[in-house]
Amino acid sequence: MSGMAEVVTTLVVFRRRLRLQRGDEIGEAARNTAETAAALDLARQLLRDTRDELARADQKAASLITAVGVGGALMTSAVAAVGSPASLARPTLVAGLAALLATTLAVMFLIGVLMPRLPRHRDKRRVAYFGDVTRIHDRSAQEESGEAASVNLETAVRRAATNALTHTVDELAVVSKIAWLKYRHVRNAIICLGVAAVSLGLAATLQVAFVAHPTRPPGHGPSHSAG
Repeated sequence: MSGMAEVVTTLVVFRRRLRLQRGDEIGEAARNTAETAAALDLARQLLRDTRDELARADQKAASLITAVGVGGALMTSAVAAVGSPASLARPTLVAGLAALLATTLAVMFLIGVLMPRLPRHRDKRRVAYFGDVTRIHDRSAQEESGEAASVNLETAVRRAATNALTHTVDELAVVSKIAWLKYRHVRNAIICLGVAAVSLGLAATLQVAFVAHPTRPPGHGPSHSAG
């Protein structure tokens, strides 16, 4: 009887340990699920914020291009009122050309902000944006029939849907890279416009000084009578 009791006791202890082990596994799985859900929520929030930044960068670029256009029209009117550029002093022309060059660079940067960007060297198995969809479908259409291409695209989409966190993080990386490039171009454009504004101010100052104290050719200074 004592041996039977020991066997029963051993079985009871074993079942308790098994239940505890299963409980630990379930608890760990629940924690992993909660962590994944929290990470997914954060990634989606970052993705929304990054998309908002894309829209802000485009708006800033459009506003700056409009301001440059208005400023260019005003400067053209001012030069026309002065007369021919040949009538301007040489230092004024140099400063004006520097301003023109800086403004041209700024416009190029702003156009770069508004120009669409397509990421390159992407993982062929990832589906994060319309470029991936087009690439997968076109590659499959070249290798197989049109129906097979749709099936391959559907397979890729299903694969992406099985791991929402990986898909969202991949899309976040793509959008963040575009936003970073846009804001870098906006910053460079603002720097160029600042240089242009300083050059224009310098050109105006030099021209005012030239008009107030025009240079006189040698031998044409004021005559002084002897005695």
